[in-house]
Amino acid sequence: MNERRKSLAILILSCDNYEDLWKPFFENFKKMWPDCDKRIYLITNHKRFDEESVISLEVGDDISWGSNLLGALEKITEEYVLTIFDDLFFKYKVDTDKIDKLFDKFLNEEMDYMKLNHTKSMNLKNIKAGIGLIPSGAAYRSSAVIAIWKKSILKQICNSHDSAWDFEIYGSERTDKYYRWYGCAYEALPVDNLVIKGKYERKAYDRISKKGILLSTKRKQMSRLENLKYDFSMYRSILFYDYIPFSLQRIVRKIFGSYS
Repeated sequence: MNERRKSLAILILSCDNYEDLWKPFFENFKKMWPDCDKRIYLITNHKRFDEESVISLEVGDDISWGSNLLGALEKITEEYVLTIFDDLFFKYKVDTDKIDKLFDKFLNEEMDYMKLNHTKSMNLKNIKAGIGLIPSGAAYRSSAVIAIWKKSILKQICNSHDSAWDFEIYGSERTDKYYRWYGCAYEALPVDNLVIKGKYERKAYDRISKKGILLSTKRKQMSRLENLKYDFSMYRSILFYDYIPFSLQRIVRKIFGSYS
């Protein structure tokens, strides 16, 4: 690994309340990304995950999502972080060379942010090789779901009182002064979103279980009705981007929120 690429770390966004996900998450991580050569950090409060390849960042009491994140960033030495939520399980084998090339592009073009989950082409500008600028005013401009960040910028836009929802809504407004903000017009890292409102999403649960990964029985699955409502909310999100004018998307997002 060249020296520049050593400046990127992987940061798993979690807390002690989601401890039951750690073992299956990292089992899936190793299975899907066996040749990962980056330092891996896990945000915890007081607990430590017993895995040699994972560095637990114990940030203290779970005051807020934002407080946890800021506390963790203070402990990380790398200049850049790839953030991943603890309930997002890679669907397929990760191509390390592909991720390295995306990070090379990030550095070469002096980006502050690159969203790796799919951003609709209509919400990107100047798309080249599947990557485009996310304009100021975009509804989900500060999504931390799966993204590469310049650490110093992430620290500036995160508020210690933010919930994860606040960060997406109000954090997006805080990013508007930054112009090196990019997104992929495709899924650079396809994932299964395993947990929705504290419960296992049924289809994700089945796919992950079929890999031979044992999930905790302490957490319930969504009922069929709950899953149907969630599926509807995903369809609603598609319509949101297709039919709500760009200038109104943030306002509508604040009013109606999100299922997850």
